[in-house]
Amino acid sequence: MDAQTITRPKIIIKNGRPTEVVLKWKDFQELLEKLEDVFDLAEIKRIKKQKPSFRNFELLLKNHAL
Repeated sequence: MDAQTITRPKIIIKNGRPTEVVLKWKDFQELLEKLEDVFDLAEIKRIKKQKPSFRNFELLLKNHAL
């Protein structure tokens, strides 16, 4: 999402305060994609901080009767 390609959003004011924003659909989709990227990166960082756990494959097969 390039700042130069995004059209200016329309801001709706009610009682002197901004209450809503109107965006072009394409701009909205690009914004959502960027937001998803931010959340995905945060989740990856959280997972990397956890201690990895491993299971014995043979025991796993036996416990699940595979």
